[in-house]
Amino acid sequence: IFKPIFYEFFFNMIHLKQITNSDFDLRSNNLLFRHLTKILDRKMVDILIKKSNFFINGPVSVNLNVESIFTEWFKKFDNFLDIAQKSMVVVEFHISDIFSDFSLFLKARDFLQTRGYRVLLDGLDHHSMLQVDRESLGLDLAKIIWSNDLEAAIEIDNEKFLLSVERFGANRLI
Repeated sequence: IFKPIFYEFFFNMIHLKQITNSDFDLRSNNLLFRHLTKILDRKMVDILIKKSNFFINGPVSVNLNVESIFTEWFKKFDNFLDIAQKSMVVVEFHISDIFSDFSLFLKARDFLQTRGYRVLLDGLDHHSMLQVDRESLGLDLAKIIWSNDLEAAIEIDNEKFLLSVERFGANRLI
C-alpha cells in the first residue's frame, strides 16, 4: 500500500497567473520572479504559522528560496515549531537556487539540518540527475521533474537511469 511521505505546500504559478488575469510570463524576468517568490515564501510561512495544525495529516514540504532561511520571519517560524514538528518539515530548494549561491546554500542546509529539518533538492531532470550527487551535497532527499524527455531518456538508456536512481538512493528520490 502506498502512502504519502509528505504533503507539499506551494503556490501554483499557473494559477497565480490566471487569477491575476495577466498574459505576462512570471518567469520571463529572473529578477522579478525571484522577488515574487521571496514574497510568496513569506506568505507561505505566515500561513503555516497561522494554521498550526498543518501537520495533522503527516509530514509537510515547503518550497523556499535559500535566502529566505536567513530572514526574521523564517526565524519566527523556526521558533514557533518544537523539535518534533521540525522533523516533520522538508524544506525544498530548487537546483538553480542551490547553485546560484552555493556557499549560502551550504549555510542554509547546515542551519536547517542542525535544527531537525530535512532538505530536498527540487528540479532534477534527466540531465542534472546524472551530474548531481545527493549524498556529497548533504541532502536528505531529491525530486525528479517527470516529463516526456525523462520518459524518453529512460527508454533509451534504462541502465544509466537505474544507476542514477541507485546512486541517489531509491528511498531518497521522489
